[in-house]
Amino acid sequence: QQLQITHQATRHVLQGMILREENLPGAEEEFALAARLRPDHPGVLSSRSDWEFLRNLDLTAIGGRSYKELLGLAGRLGRARLYAKAEAVLHQASALEPDDPRAHSELGLVLSQAGRFEEAIPQFEQAVKLAPHNADAHNNLANVLSRQQRFAEATAQYHQALEIDPDNDRAKLGMAE
Repeated sequence: QQLQITHQATRHVLQGMILREENLPGAEEEFALAARLRPDHPGVLSSRSDWEFLRNLDLTAIGGRSYKELLGLAGRLGRARLYAKAEAVLHQASALEPDDPRAHSELGLVLSQAGRFEEAIPQFEQAVKLAPHNADAHNNLANVLSRQQRFAEATAQYHQALEIDPDNDRAKLGMAE
């Protein structure tokens, strides 16, 4: 009986981790179900402590971090759906390395996930400008343009992504929609 409960809790923890990693809804509900079954489950405790840490993180205390550290922290904040904090961290990262397209791309993704598509577009445009041969940069811009029903512009960006990487499945999918 206890072993079955542990297995069920583990399934919920794993499902929560997958949903959180993919930025899909339902992650917290999965962790809550696991916690009801086994409040002492290591996955539940780890998830709870990481979430609490990120939620309570004082952004004024992260000064002096490297660009790479800031990108990593912003990724964790975004996966936790703490978009305002992720945005602030990515602005700091971008100030450190203004010519690196990753911070612009990540900021565009965070803004998109928060439903702020118009604000995401200039970030993706900057990423494309800085990395014109990066298919993912074109694809990200195309996706947000499509969300804004700017289909001609989106199609042009999907074409650019496919010129760079003819096997880019995400661009092919975007073109098909």
